[in-house]
Amino acid sequence: MKRIFTYICFISICVCTHAQWTIEQVEKGSSSKNDIRAICFDRVGNLWLGTSYGVYKQESDAFSLQSPEGVYVESLLVDRDGTKFAGVWGGGVYQSSPENNDWVKNDEASISMSANSIFVDSKGRVWIGTWNKGLVLLDGSVYKNYTTHNRTIGDNTITCFAEDKQSRIWIGSLQGVSSFDGRKETLYNINNSALPSNDIYALATDTDKSIWIGTACGLANYNNGKWKIYGTDNSPLLSNTILSLAVDLRGILWVGTNKGITAIKGNRFRSFTTQNSNLIDNRIQTIGVYADKLYVGTQLGLAILDLKSFSL
Repeated sequence: MKRIFTYICFISICVCTHAQWTIEQVEKGSSSKNDIRAICFDRVGNLWLGTSYGVYKQESDAFSLQSPEGVYVESLLVDRDGTKFAGVWGGGVYQSSPENNDWVKNDEASISMSANSIFVDSKGRVWIGTWNKGLVLLDGSVYKNYTTHNRTIGDNTITCFAEDKQSRIWIGSLQGVSSFDGRKETLYNINNSALPSNDIYALATDTDKSIWIGTACGLANYNNGKWKIYGTDNSPLLSNTILSLAVDLRGILWVGTNKGITAIKGNRFRSFTTQNSNLIDNRIQTIGVYADKLYVGTQLGLAILDLKSFSL
């Protein structure tokens, strides 16, 4: 009887651990509609997804197509007034008004074949990171193009953005990361800093005024001139290929890699993979946080974690 009770307890623990993620798909089964490239939320908390088949909005228990079908959406933003921006691979930047889903090409923003990242800062300015033409800044109705020729950025392929607690804008590229504070511009790369790689894939700001930098060769933290580098050799990271980053409302850092996702706070950590949980896929392409939930986008669908019941 004792052995049976122990076995039942073991099974219960496994089931509880296995069932922590809620899995949702735009379309059941294997589909390009489930290849989630971007996650964002509008001003009332509706979930929007950019996929390799189009833009989708969650409505009740289903996802509705909000764009022409079959377009590869690399980046997505819903700004403060409800205007939608989508970076379409091979097509540039498309825009849709808050009132409808009539998407039109934004010619002033479409200076490149695609937009890797679209970001809105605390002032309402929209930053668009292009494939090979630098960044486009939309400030009100004024468009500005910043490249390596007129600004201190590492490369004209811009991969990601973030804004820290000091209102500095951080810009990731394939040749390092730059910070803008409105007056001073600073570029960090492997030649002048402790960055483990110039290939910057993800950025996230922390509650302690630091910046987290995800690279092709590990994770970096920069705080007031001091660097800390994390890799599989000195930390619980599952991989050194850091694809996505996010910090939740409790200050927990979520590190998405090509081999799963790890939650880190101080010296505590917890990792999720398809081997130790019901995570749908190990390639964590994008991460979104809204209220008390974590949203993880993979090639096979969306995984959602209730942060109220999560502990390290």
